[in-house]
Amino acid sequence: MLIACCFIQFGGMGVLSNSIGVFFPAVCAEMGFTTTQISFHITIRGLASVAALPLAGAVLSNYRSRYVLTPAALLLVCSIGSMSFFNELWQWYVASIFYGIAGAFLFLIMSPLILTNWFKSKTGFAVGIAMAFSGLGGIVMNPVGNMLISQFGWRTTYLIFACIGALCMIPFTAFVLERRPEDIGALPYTEGNERLPVIEDRKEIPKRRRLSELAKRPVLWVFLAIVMIVAFETVFIYHFPAYTLSIGLSTAVGSMMSSASMAGNLFGKFGLGWLNDRLNAKRTFLLGIILTMTGIAIIQICGRSTMMLTIGSGLYGVCMALTSVSVPMLILGLFDQSAYASVLSLATMITSAMGGVGTV
Repeated sequence: MLIACCFIQFGGMGVLSNSIGVFFPAVCAEMGFTTTQISFHITIRGLASVAALPLAGAVLSNYRSRYVLTPAALLLVCSIGSMSFFNELWQWYVASIFYGIAGAFLFLIMSPLILTNWFKSKTGFAVGIAMAFSGLGGIVMNPVGNMLISQFGWRTTYLIFACIGALCMIPFTAFVLERRPEDIGALPYTEGNERLPVIEDRKEIPKRRRLSELAKRPVLWVFLAIVMIVAFETVFIYHFPAYTLSIGLSTAVGSMMSSASMAGNLFGKFGLGWLNDRLNAKRTFLLGIILTMTGIAIIQICGRSTMMLTIGSGLYGVCMALTSVSVPMLILGLFDQSAYASVLSLATMITSAMGGVGTV
């Protein structure tokens, strides 16, 4: 199951989401769009994901995963592949609605839901590995995408990306994934008495409180405000190719920056997960924010230095690891276990929504 989730994160989030910014300069140059106009379809995609999250959670909790995730994977692949034939801006916007709906099933809650059922020990480590493959997909496919666009054009490259995504996702959604080990007569992975890391200071909120009760606590709103800011920062990666053009550098440098960010995302997930086992969640989260802001400052200050842009982009990429690894751990550090699922769902919706708004 872990391998299946890794492939789905690589082919779906890594190839079809984290690398999509490489298309923007070529599409804008040929079609006459502005970067703001074309990137608005990322906003639409994020809002569609937010709208579909309640449905995705209910359906994945009640039906076998393969019957839900295979149609979602097909919808996702077709929405990306169809962009090869588009000539009007509104077509990207419509396709992004379908992409966002499919993404709510495949990216936002699938891996935590399935891996939590299959791993009773080292659950966080398993989720971290799976989510890291989205960063690996971006590392690989950003420079590959830039090369393919240069040789074959953006229309053919959309189709190539769609095929890669299909090969990575559909075999696993159709033949491997199961929501629970009990569905196929298996047992979850356990190792002695190991469990998710116990995060200190959980006495802040009494047990068995509902989200409506938690809403009265200032800590919830402060936490959500921080999540909004971090999620807003994650979308800068989509604009790296256009940014490098604006300062007189090539899109290849922008692709390199995107790949460096994906590397920061990848190593950040492993690093932040490792630190969460040794430090408390608050300190680890604060360290991740400091690294992210340092990276953004380097990009802004060092201008046209390719080396410094790469270093800054790598540090900036930690912000994507914050949303997928540190946010769940921070929830465990701030709230009682009984409120974990509700707060995580709310944080995921806000992350998706702010990620979409940030592309405008």
